[in-house]
Amino acid sequence: MSAKPQAASVLIAGAGNIGSHLAPLLARAGVGVLRIVDRDVVEEKNLRQQDYGPQDIDCGKALALARRLAAQFPTLRVEPFVADLEDVPLGAFRVDVLLGALDSRRARQFLISERGWPLGVPVIDGGVGEGLLGRVQVFVPGDAAACLECTWGEADYRHLAAEYPCQPGAAPSAPATVAPACVGAVVAGLMAARYLALVDGERPVESRELAFDLRHNRFLESRLRRAPRCRFDHRVVREIAMILAQARIADLVDLVECRFGTRPAHLEGRRRAANGGFAATRFLPVEALRERGPEPLAALGLGPGDGVRVTSGGESIFVMVER
Repeated sequence: MSAKPQAASVLIAGAGNIGSHLAPLLARAGVGVLRIVDRDVVEEKNLRQQDYGPQDIDCGKALALARRLAAQFPTLRVEPFVADLEDVPLGAFRVDVLLGALDSRRARQFLISERGWPLGVPVIDGGVGEGLLGRVQVFVPGDAAACLECTWGEADYRHLAAEYPCQPGAAPSAPATVAPACVGAVVAGLMAARYLALVDGERPVESRELAFDLRHNRFLESRLRRAPRCRFDHRVVREIAMILAQARIADLVDLVECRFGTRPAHLEGRRRAANGGFAATRFLPVEALRERGPEPLAALGLGPGDGVRVTSGGESIFVMVER
């Protein structure tokens, strides 16, 4: 990668047992822009495993971390998002490295399969297990590299269905994993080290995993292999088109038709409430937008820095709204 630690931008998804320890480590590593996403607030029960104090109770986790880091590191640009990942603008994921500290398969799928990989952004993903178990995976979008779903089996997809609620706006039902703070801190340290290796050295060509068992002092590193029957298409979207924030829906339709002609195409946006814009399914056919041409992009829930993925046949582009 071309970015150095002092100029790099990163996004941390999840500010719990792992993410609350990871954010200060990245700040000390000298990142230039640090975005933190977490929808939860600090509760008293979090103080045992997560890096918060009594003064943070009832404050959004992302806000609490941002407030502390901004005071400690005045040159750091820290941007908190107290929101679900699916409600964060697409442009926020255009960083040098994404880091996942999530406790839900669905959230991990969204971060890695629907944001990191299509944007060509490497993802460092960490997790803790029962007891003293943990793991760190590095996913590097590429022609032969393994993705998250290459590591999944049928059981993972069954659990995914349980975690992905049918009702729009409902919270995922995956139970939190209770692990000692020391395990989350070890995962965070390993993730920070992998981050430094990514931005300071050459980008690896394969995805890897480091799993550990602290109780028995065991560490195992392995290469993740591309699954021949993976359900994910492994497509990196290499074309990004820009559109003005004050544009109309008709301008968006014209842009899509200019790129794909008369071929059927659909737009995939971040999750929106059913307000005439993107619904919970996040998909809109271009044909459905023609009658709404005079309306502004905001009518679709698209604001500055946001974006949509446009797909026609086997081709995809991203359309980004200028800030």
